[in-house]
Amino acid sequence: MKVNRTTVANATENFNNSEQHAKPMIPANKDRFWSKLIEPWVYWLIEHTFSSVRIKNKKNLNLANPNYASLFYGNHSCFHDGQVAYYICRKMFNANFYLMIQELYKLPLLSKIGGFSVEKDSPIDALKSINYAVDLLKDSKNMVWIFPQGRVMPPDYRPIKFESGLSYISHKVGGINLFPVSLKYTYVREVRPEIFAEIGEPIIIENGVSNKKEFTQFLEEDFTNLAQAQIEKISQGELDEYEYIYKSKDPIFKRAEPLLKYIFYDKRYL
Repeated sequence: MKVNRTTVANATENFNNSEQHAKPMIPANKDRFWSKLIEPWVYWLIEHTFSSVRIKNKKNLNLANPNYASLFYGNHSCFHDGQVAYYICRKMFNANFYLMIQELYKLPLLSKIGGFSVEKDSPIDALKSINYAVDLLKDSKNMVWIFPQGRVMPPDYRPIKFESGLSYISHKVGGINLFPVSLKYTYVREVRPEIFAEIGEPIIIENGVSNKKEFTQFLEEDFTNLAQAQIEKISQGELDEYEYIYKSKDPIFKRAEPLLKYIFYDKRYL
């Protein structure tokens, strides 16, 4: 889907250069040494908490405009969302990844792998973080992930509401690929929960967005449709279109199950 300067209402913010390029309280400060220490920990946390990570519609990435950076945005329903975002973008795409994180001061080391802070309680600091994301997205090699709901909400909470930051970033960057990603954590047939990530078709912004309010409403509706369709298909067991990024080994008792059945059960039922 391509959006070429949505003509709805004008954005009212006018900021001078010093404000636009001011850094957030904790900017990203990537460091190769720390990345080698922190990245395996993130991978371990995901792979020891969940039995699998599956992704759907990876092919949609090929629809992006290669001249623009990509901004991924997803639902924010649990503690693991940021780790999952990092896992997908690094493990699958090997992207130059950045993530907007609220309350980053609680674990500032995450700035070493691309995290940067956003402090919602301070409009000035929040604006600095948004403008910082804008600067990152001016480099087409970068991939940024944000959670536009602004806070953790129950997984199936409706209606899905986004704050205005996503539209503001789209307006300021000018040319950008927006990728909605619906995350679903659920039990299917495994001992531990599984992660299902569905990538929507890109919304390609050219020459900016002039009406934040209506564009935000459009993004909310588009994401709600994606999330609802994902829930319905998973509930019906329609999982064939998902490919595994990670799948854990079966626990010992499941691997031993065929042998135990053979030994202890009537062979007529095998």
